[in-house]
Amino acid sequence: MLQPIKWAQINTPCWIFNDQKLIPGVILQVSPFLISTAEGNIADSKNVYQRSLDNVQELEDLIDLSIFNEAEVLNALYQRFQQKKFQIFCGASFLSMNPIHKENTKSQQLQQIALNSFHQMIDIPQSIIMTGESGSGKSEISKQIQLQLSKFGNLHTKVLACNQIIEAFGNAKTQRNSNSSRFGRVTKMLFDKDQKLCGIHITAVSLEKSRIYNVPQGECNFNIFYQFLNYGQLTLFNINTNQQQNLIPNPLNSKASQQQSQKETQQLQDTLDALKLFNINIDVILGILACIIKLGNIQFEDHNSDCTINDQKSILQISQLLGISDKELIRCLCYKQRQLLKNEIVDTPLSRIECINQQQNIIKQLYERLFEFLIDSINCQLSTQINKYQISIVDYFGFEQNTVNSFEQLLINYSQEKIQQFYLFDIFQCDTKIFQQEGLSNNQGPTNYINNITILECLERPPLGILNILDDSCNVAGTDETFLTKVKNAFVNNQIITYPKSQSQPIFKVRHFAREIEYNVIGFRIKNKDEVNKQFQILLQKSKNQYISTIYQQIITQKYVGTVARTELQNLITSLKDNNNYFIRCIKPNDQLIQDQFNQSFVLNQIKYSCLVESLQMRKDGYPYRRTYQQCYMDYFGVIQQKKVDYKTAIINYIKKNFEFSDDQVLFGNRLVFFKYLTYRIIKQEINKQNSLKQQAAQKLQNAWICYKNKMIFREFQCRIIYIQAHIRGYLERQRYVRYMQSIVFIQFKIREWLKRINYKRNLQAAKIVQKYFKRICAIKQMIVEEQCAIKIQRFIRQKQLYQDQQIENDIKKLLFKVTDQAWKVIVYRAATKIQKTWKGYITRLINEDNIQSIKLAGFLVTANQAAITIQKYVKRQQQRRYYQSLRAATTYIQGWIRSKWLTNLFQRIRYATIIIQRGVRKYFNQYRKQRKYEDIVLKPLENELNRIREQEFMNLHDSYIESILENEQENIPGKKIDLFSQVIDLEILTDVSEIYDTLWTSLYKRCFKECYEKQNYISTYSIGECHAYVGTLQNKIYSWGLNDSLQQGLLKQNTNKINQIQFPFKIKSIKSGANHGLILTQDNVLYSTDEKQCILKNVKLFSVYNDDNVAVDENNLIYIWKKKQKNPIELKSWSTFIRMSQIQQKIQIHQISHGLQFFIVLSTNGMMFSMGENTVGELGINRGHSKNELTLIELSDKIAEVHCGMKHTIAKSTLGKVYTWGWGQMGQLGHGNLKDEASPKILPFESKVLQVMAGHKQSIVILDTKKIYWWGTNSCLQYQTKPVEYMTNYPAVRVICNWSRTLSIVYITFAKTYKCIDNNIKLKNKIINQMVSKWSENDIYSLDPPYCDNLANYFNQMKKPQQKLNIKFASKIEHQQLVKQLQQSPFNLLDDVKDSSCFFSFKNESNILLQKQLLEHSENTDIINAKSYHIDNSNKLKLLKSVKKYRNDPQLQEILKQSELSDILQYIN
Repeated sequence: MLQPIKWAQINTPCWIFNDQKLIPGVILQVSPFLISTAEGNIADSKNVYQRSLDNVQELEDLIDLSIFNEAEVLNALYQRFQQKKFQIFCGASFLSMNPIHKENTKSQQLQQIALNSFHQMIDIPQSIIMTGESGSGKSEISKQIQLQLSKFGNLHTKVLACNQIIEAFGNAKTQRNSNSSRFGRVTKMLFDKDQKLCGIHITAVSLEKSRIYNVPQGECNFNIFYQFLNYGQLTLFNINTNQQQNLIPNPLNSKASQQQSQKETQQLQDTLDALKLFNINIDVILGILACIIKLGNIQFEDHNSDCTINDQKSILQISQLLGISDKELIRCLCYKQRQLLKNEIVDTPLSRIECINQQQNIIKQLYERLFEFLIDSINCQLSTQINKYQISIVDYFGFEQNTVNSFEQLLINYSQEKIQQFYLFDIFQCDTKIFQQEGLSNNQGPTNYINNITILECLERPPLGILNILDDSCNVAGTDETFLTKVKNAFVNNQIITYPKSQSQPIFKVRHFAREIEYNVIGFRIKNKDEVNKQFQILLQKSKNQYISTIYQQIITQKYVGTVARTELQNLITSLKDNNNYFIRCIKPNDQLIQDQFNQSFVLNQIKYSCLVESLQMRKDGYPYRRTYQQCYMDYFGVIQQKKVDYKTAIINYIKKNFEFSDDQVLFGNRLVFFKYLTYRIIKQEINKQNSLKQQAAQKLQNAWICYKNKMIFREFQCRIIYIQAHIRGYLERQRYVRYMQSIVFIQFKIREWLKRINYKRNLQAAKIVQKYFKRICAIKQMIVEEQCAIKIQRFIRQKQLYQDQQIENDIKKLLFKVTDQAWKVIVYRAATKIQKTWKGYITRLINEDNIQSIKLAGFLVTANQAAITIQKYVKRQQQRRYYQSLRAATTYIQGWIRSKWLTNLFQRIRYATIIIQRGVRKYFNQYRKQRKYEDIVLKPLENELNRIREQEFMNLHDSYIESILENEQENIPGKKIDLFSQVIDLEILTDVSEIYDTLWTSLYKRCFKECYEKQNYISTYSIGECHAYVGTLQNKIYSWGLNDSLQQGLLKQNTNKINQIQFPFKIKSIKSGANHGLILTQDNVLYSTDEKQCILKNVKLFSVYNDDNVAVDENNLIYIWKKKQKNPIELKSWSTFIRMSQIQQKIQIHQISHGLQFFIVLSTNGMMFSMGENTVGELGINRGHSKNELTLIELSDKIAEVHCGMKHTIAKSTLGKVYTWGWGQMGQLGHGNLKDEASPKILPFESKVLQVMAGHKQSIVILDTKKIYWWGTNSCLQYQTKPVEYMTNYPAVRVICNWSRTLSIVYITFAKTYKCIDNNIKLKNKIINQMVSKWSENDIYSLDPPYCDNLANYFNQMKKPQQKLNIKFASKIEHQQLVKQLQQSPFNLLDDVKDSSCFFSFKNESNILLQKQLLEHSENTDIINAKSYHIDNSNKLKLLKSVKKYRNDPQLQEILKQSELSDILQYIN
């Protein structure tokens, strides 16, 4: 309360608290003090507060008050209560008043708190803590927050059912609350990595078990008992509703209770439905409740020696429900078991009072186990282990004061004291910690607040805290009066702990932070001991009812309630200190819970002890608004954060440039910006003005753009109509012209046919006479010439065959010498490796000799300790057995003394065993520390080295070296065509490659790129293996670098730092690399291996490689799968037998095949996809399941034009330009905005048509018809990018390819370098690029050369016309084979492909075809020349060789032969 002298002046508005209410007034005079109010003048200066004239009806935060005192806060809460607004923010916390309405009210402020916690849980775990008195509405607010958070998952129904069960079994009616929680509850809302609610975990502590048999006067037992009495089938449990139940006071027999019976019945039905939802056996639960009620009704009769039970029928019914023996149940109630020897148990009869205590313990134990079982069952159904984030909702006891306060109220109010202390710590002390972390400790003002640390010290500080004294009192014999005496001796003249004037009353008083409360110590010790009947637990553990035996599976030992409550509360507060806490301060408007009544005096007391005014004043005097630099950047500039923006410098410059604030109005910390109250308001107003201006400008731009877009649509529509009309008119004219021309052609055909018949008859007779004589002469001459030529050819063929045999023999000898030398090198290398391993092992054992000896010594000590313990136990057991046998006949007193002695010895043995266990634990932790030290010394440097290599590779790849090479070329060359070159845009290091490449991989790549580019030998493709890399150029050359241990480079020497060129005797179509090998497809569709350079398979049209797995498809549409055997590198034949896995139907032709990690996908020409392999994450596109050993159809409505596989995901493009993705998506590679896997194809929308798609290791990339490139996923440039982002390029892209192995992953793009002659015409440029992208994606996208297209050949330098083949047909198959054999043995091989099944053969290249045409023209037989093929019969099959020999001296013919590839023919014909 503020002193009025500091601010009081005449005519100053003020508040005065009089007659338990707040009255507004005006100061008339200061000395003496006089205030004018509507009720008259009042002369009182004690309860006077300063009053502001602000309108608080629209107030949303108490920090906006201009004056801070209890009266202003009370007035603001009163005004909101009158407006039916029961929640308001209070600086960093939240304040809620209980509306005391029966219907549920939704609050936007509570929704905002729940959403803030949901969004901030990614950075730090969140906690929402409810504080306040009992009946202030904490449980209702907790349920509202739980229901709000359940919207982020599919657990809404289970959350409602969970609350229904817990309220039924854990809530009860008290004097201050009609539905009070009688336990502490911590609810953890669990979320997975996608921020989806995946589970709930509930922790219930400190259940008020004594309420079951000791209900305070005017209160009720737990709600479930009253609901159970309204159960319609109580006859099943033999319960008489007309009988008074001892455990259930205030039965439902009055008129008011009878009116509520229908409501109780509905609540019981809701509870049973909730139990069914969690698969809990309802019959067992109701049976246990019936047993508890029947046990409470049992009466004991005291006899001379023992106590008996008259109601044997109830005992029999209880034993049947629990599945136990009735005799054993009576034994547990009336006798106490005492163990004399190891196997001898004696039953001691109990008195009536002891039987009643035993009965109460059993009832309490039954209900406690039932409540714990329900909580565990709910947690089993709702908890999960895949949670990543959590939000804790803490709903603890409310502050309580009853007519008679006992041990339960002391624990409840103690927990509120602890939570109050944590609230003050979090509000005040954490604020100081934030200023220290930000380096602004000198700028924080003093913090003054009411602390309750002295109260807690009196309650819990050892050894003289009240709870510690109570535990010590329970350890020894005594009474509740002796406990009170110890408390009085410990607290003498204490302001916190006081006592009544009458010393005879068993009462002490505690001045809590809320109010002073009296506690009656009667029953303190019994309630704190919480005795457990071990005999009853063992009995229920052996129950015939499996459900009950499961509940009592674990036996609980005795424990102190106060110690358990303190431990649980301390663990809770310790866990909350690491969280971001939201405090919700709940306030009761009145103590009687009357609707629409606001008791100002009662609320004012709550405002005072909750320190609201102090916290608000400290916040407003200090810096109430704190924002990170990144949040300020978004608020002020309104743009997306960029990676390379210095937020701190930008914000400081912006504030200093646009505002003139002093140094204390704005503070710039290390991470946060601190604003004064008025300073933040000024900045907020300025930002709102700027945002309004931007919004108006944006609306104008949007309107202009919409108008322009509509005009363009109209013009385009008009042009299309004109275009359609022109085509229709042209079509009609063409049809008319076609009909006219058909008539003319028909007439001409008839006339020519008539003339031909006449001429044919005339020439036929003359031709027959001439042919007869001409054929006779030609046959004679031809026979003579053929005999002479045949003799010469046979002589030449024999000489050539002998020469070739000698040459082959020499080559085989040279190859054998090379193979043996290489094998000897490998053997020496392996022997050296074994010697190095042996030497390193010996050195390691010498270095770690001390560690080895210490480990052996530790094992020996452990074995010796175990043997010593076993011997000691055996000796002591023998001594005790002899000692007990000699004293067996002693009296009862001596037996008790013997038991105490035995327990003392047992305690010593346990203490000795504890020391031994501690030694073993210390040894274990020493070994664990050594292991951690080894990991820090060995593993961390390796990890740091890998990160260093990744950073160097990234910086080396993205420097300006490649751009400088591209910019040096001249562009102002008239008529220059487009050049294609491939550039790597991303490189991801998957493992340590320092042992593979001595230098950086990117350095070798840039060196190769520069050498090829300067020679205009532009790079086309890259292929990555585990330890090597291939580079293919547009001039059909292959380069490689890396290891060559498996001859994967096709070389006999290994040089990792050198770029080697691999020579092949054939032209290459495409090349792909596996783990330690490579496959090459030639232009003749023959598949070779790079390590062996031998033919693997012929007539191959498609193939794919990943690691050691190989897939190929031949022209007959057969699919082959094989693996490379792990043999010595020098062996040439290391390929296993081909296995035909599947044969597609003849109507379906294979168009494309793509290989992933242990799966592949086949695409047919009609747009159907088939998959085969593993299916762990849905990569086959046919839902998750078992692996497929045969090709399976992927169901999809659209026809697919292109498909590519990543490591475990797939991307496909339809004929309409749509994109589908499926498979593994936890790295963002599916692009659907989340990190989920997809088991079936899911469409991915784009702004325009997609021309090409590609899947990488953990990323995907596409090319649009707008020349834009989008990629997503994870690589060295992207991290968990779940949506497509644009990749900016300087040149237009015509192809994008991803390639990866187990060590590296790259992404490279084939760019088209256009020159000014083409750049000036943008439409032509875009048309050419889009056609090239589409053409390449339709053909083999991995080919070295771009696909040939007639309308694009004039624009590209590297586009080559495909080689044409000339087919020659023979009259018979025998003649065909003879000529083929002659031509194959000649020094110039003209043949390209020989088909034995037909009478055809074809020449190699176009130059040979032209040569053959010109040779046949020299042979003076031009009548047999045809554009497509030549037909050779018996008369002219050797006409070609004749023509060459006849005209060998012709200079024109010699020039033709020199220019062709068959220059050796000159030597042959000479």
